[in-house]
Amino acid sequence: MAIKTVDVVLDKERKLAFPLMALIRLKKEHGIQLADLKDKEKAQDVEVILAIIWAGLIHEEPELTFEQVGYMIDISELPAISEKLSVVFGSMNEKNLPK
Repeated sequence: MAIKTVDVVLDKERKLAFPLMALIRLKKEHGIQLADLKDKEKAQDVEVILAIIWAGLIHEEPELTFEQVGYMIDISELPAISEKLSVVFGSMNEKNLPK
């Protein structure tokens, strides 16, 4: 089965995707799990949002850093990127959300 991707334009056209290794790196490097997004405070934290976007991009470029991604995104673009994240995670529900 292919990994679900969503197109997003940042510094260039990129694809957001969340293979399992991206989620593992998200947890190991930033201490964030997707289940944490049920916590409203965490879900609105800019660092958490940035870390999730970073994790969604590293499948294309494993050496991409958190800081590099942070400089690709203007705060005014967050609502549009959040919509893209919703598309990627739209098929997830409480039962299959990684813990």
